[in-house]
Formats: sequence, C-alpha cells, structure tokens
Amino acid sequence: MDCFLSKKILEMIFFYDDFFLEKKNVVAVGLGSKIIKNMDTKEPCLKVFVEKKVPINKLLKNELLPKEIFGMKIDVIEVGKTPSFLTYPSDKVSSDNKFQTSNRFQTRLRPIEPACSISQYKNMSAGTLGAIVFDNETNEPYILSNNHVLVNQDEPKKQMAILQPGHKYGGSSNLNIIAMGTRYIPIKTTDYNLVDCAVTKILPHVNYLKRIFIIGEISGIADAKENEEVVKVGATSQYTEGKVIATNVSLSVLSSHKVKLSYKNQIAVSRMSEDGDSGSIYLNYKTKAIGLGFCATDTTTFLNPIFSVLASLNVHF
Repeated sequence: MDCFLSKKILEMIFFYDDFFLEKKNVVAVGLGSKIIKNMDTKEPCLKVFVEKKVPINKLLKNELLPKEIFGMKIDVIEVGKTPSFLTYPSDKVSSDNKFQTSNRFQTRLRPIEPACSISQYKNMSAGTLGAIVFDNETNEPYILSNNHVLVNQDEPKKQMAILQPGHKYGGSSNLNIIAMGTRYIPIKTTDYNLVDCAVTKILPHVNYLKRIFIIGEISGIADAKENEEVVKVGATSQYTEGKVIATNVSLSVLSSHKVKLSYKNQIAVSRMSEDGDSGSIYLNYKTKAIGLGFCATDTTTFLNPIFSVLASLNVHF
C-alpha cells in the first residue's frame, strides 16, 4: 500500500471525518484499499460506509459523495443500517459455522472460559466474556468485555454482579455470580470515544480457563492489517471467520438507549457476529488478538483496537 497516500487518507479521516459523517446515509469512514469488480486493487482509498447506495438523481447536491477528494479515491460500501450494539441475544447460530454445537456458550460453564454468555445481575440483555485478563499491578484475574455489557448504563457507578450464563439463559441465581467490582472507561455522548470496554474482578472461588474454544490461548497482540483473515468465538454465533475491511475507522453508533455515539480509530471486519456477541475477542491466524467487538451493521462488524483496550484498562492477557 502507498505509504504517502495512506498517510494523507489517515489525516483526512482524523481531522475531517465529520464532513462525511454529517452527510445523510453515511455511518462510517476508514482507510482501506479500492475494490473494482470485486478485485482488490491494493490502492489506498477512503472507505465510506453508507446505509444504502442511493441513485445520484435522488440526492441533494450537499448529499453527494465525490469519486475522489484531494487525489484520494473514495470507495462506497453499503452496510444496511447504522451500527448498533450487539447485546441482545437472538438465539441464532451462524449458517457458515464450521464447528456448530448445541450452543454450549449459553449454558453454565465451570470453569468459566472466553466466549461464554454473561450479563449483569437482573438484566435481560447479554453479551460475551471476551477473555481472561490480569491487572498490570496486582496480577489479579478479571473478565474482559464491553462497557455496555458489564456496566449498568442507568447507574454506572453501581457495582453490578456479573452472571454466567447470562440472565436470558437461566443465570438468575446468586450461584451464577462469577465476578464483582467493575473497572471501565466511560462512554462519552458529547465527544468521540476510542473504546467500549470494561473488566470485572473474578471472585476467588470461581475457576477459569484462558484458552478460547477451537482457537486456543491468545499468543499476543497485533495491529489489524487490511484484508487479513480473522477469527472469533462469541456466545451467540460461536466460531466465525472473516476479513479486515478497513482500519482507522470513524463511525456513528446507535446505543441501546437510541443515543448516537461517535468513535474514532476503530477496525471494520466482515460481518462475523450476532446479537449477544458483544465483547468477543477477534484474532488473526497467528492467534494474536487484534480487537474487541462491540457493534455491527448488516454486513460489517466493528472492533476496538486491542492495544487501546488493554492500555486504557491497565491489564494484560
């Protein structure tokens, strides 16, 4: 990929993403490579994600997207809807699931392990336990997932017990509490966000496994690379495979409270998730973690870069 052109595109995204995101129908912009007739040209371009491609004669002049801007080509991708959180289980299993099981991740698992279903106490929404992580100072074990999975959005300062399985799957008893004491990065509504993440301390009597079902243990962390193949295991869609579509993505996300939130420097991959998969860890084929999944459209899943997640929470794998 042309490094000079890529740098120009990154500057455009960081400083002028609002120019695109304020346009009707646009939900995200990022750095990728130009696709022509389903062929990757390897030429850096500005990826613009829209809810629906609309004929030019149906758009107002200020709603039109240029084919290129300051010498940078634009690639428009239809994604179907505004990105939204993936916390409400749909009981679906992905049709392309190669390792389909009767979904063990939605049952009570002891020891607890990555990809199992979790939820806040007395909260019917549910997400995924992404990984077991350890505090950088004390080395105490925590579960890692999204802020919107582990934190009560109505009372963020209230310390909620975390259940496994999630409340939706019968985890309503005190016997299903696995973790308490959440540390999180607040979600901003008036400024952009870099992460949607939180950790909760595992209770002393709860045993855990670090390995991810099918994939194995996380071997390290890495930056996402354009067109790189990635895998994940989530509580709903289980094992899925996909590819990185774009990096350094700025996007608007519709929260579960129907509030539009802004995110910068995210990763876009092909749709690899269903409702209930929020908090899943995405890895490359060297089993290095690249991101934490948090929202999706009909065709695309978006991730927080794993470097940002771990650094902001002061934890490690």
